[in-house]
This record gives sequence, C-alpha cells and structure tokens, in this order.
Amino acid sequence: MLRWRKTVLHLQQATLRPEEQRRVDSATDSWMCTASARFKTQYVELTSFRGSKRKFWNVCLKIFNLTMQVTVLLELLEIGNPVALVYGYTAFISVGSLAGAIKILIGKFSAMGEVIAGCVFDLFAAIVFPVLVLVYCYYNFQFDDAVFATYLEILPIGSFERSAAVFADPSEMALFRLAFDSLRIKSWLHFVLRVGINLSFCYRLKRIGDVLVAAHLRRAQSVQAHRTRRPRRQRPVPRVFAVFFIAFSVVVWMVANQAITDSHARCSHYPQCVFFAYRWKHGGMCPCKILIDVDRAPKTYEEWIHPVDVYSTVQALAISGELRSLQLINRQLLELPDELRACRHLSSM
Repeated sequence: MLRWRKTVLHLQQATLRPEEQRRVDSATDSWMCTASARFKTQYVELTSFRGSKRKFWNVCLKIFNLTMQVTVLLELLEIGNPVALVYGYTAFISVGSLAGAIKILIGKFSAMGEVIAGCVFDLFAAIVFPVLVLVYCYYNFQFDDAVFATYLEILPIGSFERSAAVFADPSEMALFRLAFDSLRIKSWLHFVLRVGINLSFCYRLKRIGDVLVAAHLRRAQSVQAHRTRRPRRQRPVPRVFAVFFIAFSVVVWMVANQAITDSHARCSHYPQCVFFAYRWKHGGMCPCKILIDVDRAPKTYEEWIHPVDVYSTVQALAISGELRSLQLINRQLLELPDELRACRHLSSM
C-alpha cells in the first residue's frame, strides 16, 4: 500500500501547473540541485505514463529483455537441449521481437496495453518456459514400475541390479538430466540471467499496478481540472527501430536453425551420440556431449564373448573435447583413446 501511495503522490505532483513548477524550480539555487532536478525530470519523462518519452523507455526495456533471452538461447544451444524446446524458445524470441516492431509501427497503444504486452512475454520467460521444460521431461521419461517391482522381489538386498537406474533407459535418463540441469543455477552467468529475467517480470507487474492507480486517480479528478489540462503528446519511436526488431527476429531464427542443422549433419553418422551441442560450423567435428552405446541382452553367444569394439567411435566423438558422459555396456574398449584427455568436463564413465 505504501508503494501505491507514493505513486499517487508522484502523479499528483505531475499535475502541477507550469507556474507552480517554475516557483518550485526558482527555489533551488545550487547547481547540484539543478542537475539533480533535470535528471529527475528526464527520468520521469522516460518512465512516467504521462511522460513524453515513455515509448522510448519501453524500447529500452525490450532490448534489455531480448539480450537476456538471446543469452539463454545460446546456453540452450550449447547445452544441447531437446530440439523441440530450443525451437520453441527461438519462436518465443522471434514473436517477442515482432511484437516490439508492431508497437512501434502502430504507435497507438495505451500505457496499459504496452505494459500488459510486455508482461505476457516476461511471464513466459520467467515462469512458463521452465514449467514447459519440466512437463517435457515428465512426458518423455518412461519407467516400468511393475517390472522393477518384480525384480525387487527376486534379487537379494544389496545387489547391484536393485538400482532403478539399471532398468531405466539410459537415453531417457540423459534427456531428463540434461533438460533439468538447464534450469539450475551453476555459474554467475546463470545467476545473473535468472535474477534479471525475474526482476524484469516483477517490474512489469509493478507497472501494471501503477497504471491502475493512475487510471483511478484520473477518474477521481474533477471534470473541470481534467478539461483545463491538455493531454501530453507521446513522442513516436523512429521506425528504424522497428526494422531492427524485424531483422532481429529473422536472424535469431536463422542462426538457431542453422546451428541445429549443421550439428545434426555432423553427428548423424554416430547414433551412439545421443546429445550434442548445436553449433554453427564447428570444423567438421561432432560436438558430442553424451555417448551411450548399450546392449543389455546380447542375442548370441558370439556377441557375448566378442562384443563390438567401440574404440574408433569413442575416439572420433572425443576429438571435439566436449564429451561429458560415456556409458558402455557389453562393448569392447581395451584402452582409452588419448583424445579423452582433452575432455576436461568428462564427469561420468
């Protein structure tokens, strides 16, 4: 309530007549006070709903949000998140950029319309997308509880096979861990991105409250006072910014699509590489992140005695130095390739 009370006071101060404002300004003789007053005036002109430069402030906020969202997209491409999630987030950025261009080209949106439009996109980035990641992980992970319960009744306590991870599909487990880890805060960059996106969403919510308070204050004013005060004209944003937003939406989609296409083309020869980073022109190497080659039930005695040698496959996928996890079952690897020494982020093998 104190927050909205301050908003009402600021709005009431903005309704002072020019004569009163000049009397207030004449009382400040210090140059520091004058500079502070000018800075405050410019800030109010930018952030106030009645300010003449409000639309420029909205453009600045949009550029700030797009910068954070593109950084998140680059992280998703580098991690190697599922293609559906990456394309979905890319489409979200493109639509948000196009929405910013439409607001500039039309230029007739009210303060409430501008704030609500920005709040919807911030809501998706801060809350909806992480929820969609969890939903995607939930529906793409299958586990047969009945079969696992049967094995628990047969196998002795302490047996290695009593672990649920043994019966789960390694690819599905890797998918779940990879997508779920993308929501965790593991570095200062992740921390700044998460805090920045959530603060932007909170700021949009505060602006919605400010708009509602301002609308209520205008309705409470007398009709005569409303007539004597001419509405302030909003300065339009140059249309070159709209061209920038349109070009940005196209470039983001092209870069993400090209990175995914190139990485799929390089890694399609290695079905054992279940997850890889999406990069544009990575020197012809497959930037493999997780290598899984598992044969739980060999069909013949020959396959059991003489498993497939995977030395060349591991060597080829370790050249990029991006390998994080290596899982082999019923496969022959008599010695580790020297290329694995370059995989500094290898965490499990």
